[in-house]
Amino acid sequence: MKPPVIVLGMHRSGTSLFSRWLSFSGLHLGDRLYGASSFNPYGYYEDCDFIELHKSLLKSKGGCESGHEQPLGSLALRDSDIEQVNILIKRKESDFLWGWKEPRTCLLLPLYRRQCPAARYIVVVREYESIIASLVKRERAKQSLFWGLFCRLGIEDLLVKYYQWRFNNYYAGIVDHYFSCLLSHCDKVRENTIIINLDDLLVSPLNVKRRLADFLPGLNLVDFEEVYDGSVMSKQGKINFLRPNVRTGLDEKYWALIKLSVSHG
Repeated sequence: MKPPVIVLGMHRSGTSLFSRWLSFSGLHLGDRLYGASSFNPYGYYEDCDFIELHKSLLKSKGGCESGHEQPLGSLALRDSDIEQVNILIKRKESDFLWGWKEPRTCLLLPLYRRQCPAARYIVVVREYESIIASLVKRERAKQSLFWGLFCRLGIEDLLVKYYQWRFNNYYAGIVDHYFSCLLSHCDKVRENTIIINLDDLLVSPLNVKRRLADFLPGLNLVDFEEVYDGSVMSKQGKINFLRPNVRTGLDEKYWALIKLSVSHG
């Protein structure tokens, strides 16, 4: 049986786009994938079996099952939790290239390092301001009952700024936690990990394709342009309302990951 290929990254980091590319190139990511939404019109390429397992594990540890809201929960897993993971992995194992992408995996990496010692990891890193802006936009769409009214009055910018003021630091803390998980993980499995800077992928896809072909020689990588729709992926400029110490911490972790993206693979 081949070891799994696990795609890692914070929610809204471009992991769906990247997994779409891998799927088109022959990586089997599951038989029952999470479908499209208004936030992701091409689908998430997430195996629903892993989604359901991770939600259950996070909830049982006192965390929020979404994985991108507080609390994130602890990693104090019981033997029964580990057995659930083992059963699912055994069910998914294949002689073909297989794996999964599910952002909550980042919160459970010590478990997967133990249970899948030969796994290959692809970490996708996106600059944190675009991640936070995307999460706040989704929060606004989910919560706001007044968006239509504010638009009709021509003052929708007020509502946008209110949600940024209310949620930017909240989501920044979650991004910081994911970055910490990824940095810790990359330090432990250097040989089996490749780190992809999303900006590099969008600007120089051929270079990333060459790196990935060396890392996963069994894939028949299609040209990235076959799966990329630039109208879906937006880049956010500098965002407001972040506390200076929060921004400093995120900067340090983000650039540490970018440095690793150059040295890994």
